Amino acid sequence: MQAIVSAANALRPRLLKTIDSPILLQIEIRGMSTPPKGSVSRVPHWRCLRDWLSLLRDSNASAGTATNRKDTSLPEQKTAEPELAPWLTAMAELVQRETQPTRLPYPPEITLRLAVETAPLWQKIERDLKLRYGPPYWAVAWAGGLALARHVIDHPALVAGRRVLDFAAGSGIVGIAAAKAGAAVVAASDVDPLAVIAISLNADLNGVAIEANVDDLMPADSGFDPAAFDVVLVGDIFYTPDLAARAIAFLSRCCAAGCAVLIGDPGRADLPVDRLEKVDSYEVLVTRDCQFFGAQPQGASRQDASGLDLRAANVWRFAR
Repeated sequence: MQAIVSAANALRPRLLKTIDSPILLQIEIRGMSTPPKGSVSRVPHWRCLRDWLSLLRDSNASAGTATNRKDTSLPEQKTAEPELAPWLTAMAELVQRETQPTRLPYPPEITLRLAVETAPLWQKIERDLKLRYGPPYWAVAWAGGLALARHVIDHPALVAGRRVLDFAAGSGIVGIAAAKAGAAVVAASDVDPLAVIAISLNADLNGVAIEANVDDLMPADSGFDPAAFDVVLVGDIFYTPDLAARAIAFLSRCCAAGCAVLIGDPGRADLPVDRLEKVDSYEVLVTRDCQFFGAQPQGASRQDASGLDLRAANVWRFAR
């Protein structure tokens, strides 16, 4: 449950704008203070899995009723398990029901909750949750992310002791690799709120702490300050011309702020190779005829490679 309630801290600002509910969520992080508005980073200041969150439901955001305040005159009592809001419960249950913990064949150091297929899952998300954030990219491990995760684990000096952003994180695979390699702080950003659930669950599976952000960081006026990070890791973002153009502008600002930017990609048409320097090449295992690795179908053994392909993917450094 800790992984699920942690995800709520990043989800609340985005979902309250889209979910039709009279109930307002207030999130209290015990022992931690909210950073002042205008601080250097818009990444929520929580350590997913490590802090105790209380979800307080109130129909009036400013009420602060007596039932929500701790009475210091009474003896200390054991804190009750936090109650999850219905929308958060529905999202968490869907992610858990439709994915299965899967140890990756490459890199085998990482376990992710993955789906066998994305199209049926996408239909269930739109039908059951009424969410319209596009395909569930977070439910599989994409080739570029697999290569970049392998590279980070094999070259820990790239991230050790540094502040790392896993941008367009999806499942959080690259951020998990950075955390395992000794990064001081790892943040994961994705615009899909279900990705935040998946990242929290995947961080839990791998015993690492990852901060999450569900805002769109790419607009120049988003308020995001790239100087809050030392390294930006990006897997599989250059898959449409429009998105590629926005990503290039965002990564250019990150470079200008002094960030090292590394990209994993299997050779998509919109990859801006004229702005990149190749760092390394890998062959990663993916589901046959796909650009990603998904969970194996029911009954398939880990030793059965008939449903897998080797796919080339490169790691690039974004040039200043």
